[in-house]
Amino acid sequence: MRFKLLLPETRSAENEILATLILRDAGFISPETFEVNTIVNGVKAKMLFQESEGKELLERNSRRESAVFEGDEELLWSFKNYDNFKLDPLALSRMVNQNWFIKGTSNFS
Repeated sequence: MRFKLLLPETRSAENEILATLILRDAGFISPETFEVNTIVNGVKAKMLFQESEGKELLERNSRRESAVFEGDEELLWSFKNYDNFKLDPLALSRMVNQNWFIKGTSNFS
């Protein structure tokens, strides 16, 4: 299983956990996300564990492996010369598992 360890303050930990639970309850595929106590390079810290997108995420949600897209939220509010959400039409999704379709001809349909 691939996963990310994130600093809680970078994702507003409780909000991130709550958001994934709400999305999952609404029927969306969302990654397992929870706080975990860690020791990284000898430093104890509470971090946010988040499952990476990919095959395991789909399998855990009883889905067949297929194209997985994620949004790029950074375009919505991170450019200084634009109002928040001014670049909304450019905040497109990107495919995170580009090689899934080369595994066989059944993936083309």
